[in-house]
Amino acid sequence: MKKGQFKGFILGVVVTILVIALAATVFADPYKKEATCYYDGITVTLDDVVLELKDVNGNTVDPFTISGTTYLPVRALAGALGLDVDWDNDTKTVILTSPDYVPPVDDDYLLDDIDIDEMVEILDIDIDAILAILPPEVIEQIPEDPTFEELVAIAETLDPELIDQIIAIIFPDGIPEDLLEE
Repeated sequence: MKKGQFKGFILGVVVTILVIALAATVFADPYKKEATCYYDGITVTLDDVVLELKDVNGNTVDPFTISGTTYLPVRALAGALGLDVDWDNDTKTVILTSPDYVPPVDDDYLLDDIDIDEMVEILDIDIDAILAILPPEVIEQIPEDPTFEELVAIAETLDPELIDQIIAIIFPDGIPEDLLEE
């Protein structure tokens, strides 16, 4: 090997080593940090009651501090506050929800996506009672597997008194207040 070729070979080896070293740095876990945790016997209270913070398996978990910031176990604290806790591993997200939380309806939500059979089951609707009060010409308009939108279009043609009767069948105890708010 000639002297010029040898220098080129060495340069190639050095560049290759640098590329590998840089690639290893790039692909390393960028969020891995070392820290000193201080377990100083931190107590957490809620309304003057000391909370016993436990993990999902019932093991005690202790709060700690790092560089002056106190860290609390989310699941244990949320449980003490009566919140539901879930984990989305794909997005690395802790999801906290209150038991009475109702998610908002997405603007892109389509009425055609409503499953009529599921709605009937959830609301425990007496379909036979509704069909018994509908005039035959209305029943003939109902398709075999109607969408919610199609049923709404048919309902808009009905007499208001008939609609009130249908509502009374669906909600025998009156329409729930949360449905009337909107």
